[in-house]
Amino acid sequence: FTYAHDKMLVDSIDYVYTKSTILPDGSIIWFENNRGLKTSRVYKLRNDGYFEIVKEEKTGTFEY
Repeated sequence: FTYAHDKMLVDSIDYVYTKSTILPDGSIIWFENNRGLKTSRVYKLRNDGYFEIVKEEKTGTFEY
């Protein structure tokens, strides 16, 4: 399953793009581009019901 949302604000340079994918093994890949700052995370569901970030990468710079 993949979900993506791309919203450009009218008359503005503000934007946030998010995308998440649930893999067959149950892990979740999350990608966000927040005005040039790109964050990618992989989450796994722990036995206690909480999500754990198992990998995180950030690239780019925040454009204000």
